[in-house]
Amino acid sequence: PALVGCGAGMLLAVRMVEGSALLTSVLAGAILMVLFLLPGRKRSPAAPRARLTALPGGVAPVAEFAREEMGSEELAGSVKAHRHHLLVTSGPPSYWDGEVSTEVVDALGEVAVKGSGLRVTACFSDEATCPTVGSDDDLLIFPDMLHVPKLQPDEAAAAARALLAGKPVPRARPLSGRFIFVCCHGARDDRCGACGPQLVAMLRAVVASRDLAGEVHVYACSHVGGHAYAGNVIAFGRRAPLAAGGGAGGAGGAGDGGAKRTRTRVTGDWYGYVTPARCEDIVEALMDDRVVPDLWRGETRVAPAEHIE
Repeated sequence: PALVGCGAGMLLAVRMVEGSALLTSVLAGAILMVLFLLPGRKRSPAAPRARLTALPGGVAPVAEFAREEMGSEELAGSVKAHRHHLLVTSGPPSYWDGEVSTEVVDALGEVAVKGSGLRVTACFSDEATCPTVGSDDDLLIFPDMLHVPKLQPDEAAAAARALLAGKPVPRARPLSGRFIFVCCHGARDDRCGACGPQLVAMLRAVVASRDLAGEVHVYACSHVGGHAYAGNVIAFGRRAPLAAGGGAGGAGGAGDGGAKRTRTRVTGDWYGYVTPARCEDIVEALMDDRVVPDLWRGETRVAPAEHIE
């Protein structure tokens, strides 16, 4: 600093001397060179963001996360084939009986019979940023990324029939963001009832730590199948390759000038044996458009046999 101050003072003095334009330029260049050569302040490297592995508030994980069956079965291929997942907002999990029954859920169930390719699940979120906060009987359709607010039972049946027919769903709005659903259906199975709420809390903590509030939404949901795999998590929003023929997997399409390009589709990934320590992996993979292989049960619109492959 002293050297710089001295140089600046010399420059000022020279400027006061008539006919010293050349000398001024020389001194200015010298000062700039000095500034360039002076060692700068060392900047401390940014500390890496710590991974969240402990539950908020120092809460201990429930014993169900350490049960003997954890990790005992192969997960890939454990998701039954389906094309659309219909999730209905239906109050908090504490209100759910062993079978969630509301007028809208029942109306959807009458159309979503076995073999239809439709799955119906109740869900709940009290997050201020989620698109359905404070609302019951809203319908979320995945992986189509659609939202139908405040359904009446007859509208619910019509929506399900439209999906089966490949027609537009009445009053459906596009959904943005990415969505994570955690089975918290304690009235159906104790393992889900114990693991689910802690996973919801942990996933929300991870979302907050990554400044993803409003972009990633975490819901509790009812039974999705596979209690033995609790904690059960479904993540929607990953963009997966779309085959040239429109099916799952592979690259497809040709871009301008004959250059190949990859077409994608939004899909849903099912996970099992999820623990609080793995929630960071789930969110990270969702944002990176990839899966967590050792927890992955399968994918929406992909046959179980293809999951194993």
